[in-house]
Amino acid sequence: MPELPQDARKAKERVDLLAKLSAYAGEDRVVSASEAAAEAKKGHGALFGSSLSGLDKLIGGFRYGDLVTIAGPTGQGKTSLSKTLTHALYEGGVKSLWLNYEMPTPELIESFPKQTPVLWVPREMTSGKIEWIEERIVESIAKYQTRAVFIDHLHFLVDLRSLALARNQSILIGLIVRRLKELALKWDVMVFLIAHLTKLDLEEREPTANDVRDSSLVTQESNTVLLIWRKEKPRSRKERLEGALQ
Repeated sequence: MPELPQDARKAKERVDLLAKLSAYAGEDRVVSASEAAAEAKKGHGALFGSSLSGLDKLIGGFRYGDLVTIAGPTGQGKTSLSKTLTHALYEGGVKSLWLNYEMPTPELIESFPKQTPVLWVPREMTSGKIEWIEERIVESIAKYQTRAVFIDHLHFLVDLRSLALARNQSILIGLIVRRLKELALKWDVMVFLIAHLTKLDLEEREPTANDVRDSSLVTQESNTVLLIWRKEKPRSRKERLEGALQ
């Protein structure tokens, strides 16, 4: 059979592709916005409150598929807020998996407000790689039907050797956060990521999303960013100077 001229071949490829995709019914098929919204309301679009009325009024709540970054200075309440959210979600029927790299599991459990915390954890925290995290998320879904994941904290997911060799550390960290966002959507779970801020003087100014440590992509990839810090009574110039000399 003689080969078709180039223009005819391109025309045939176009017709074949149109015919193929006209019957495409995959999960990523194109639908009307109203149809997509209606499907989302059946599950992914459901809102879950935080038990903090002021916060719920501001953000409306959390949805499956969300990546929520909780950022703040060291010791200002990021983990405490995460524990509050864990209990609030459980009261709303959502079980949580905790991936905690900061403290041993017994210490984590004892630090919860209630006697018996309602959460699940890996028996051992053996890795910070995204592939390992995904496996634990899927295992937890299959065994215990968890739908929320708390990760404490972001920088334990960054391989130090890769960080040292990276030409652009901001992009490296941003890619990790994007992978977490993809996992939230892929497995239809809420992911709460704890992150640190750069060092700043809280008496001089309040923190902003731009102060999240190492990469602006952390906040850009997140659906919601919660900044938490404790407001203290401003000290006089004399008191600040005395504190600096101690």
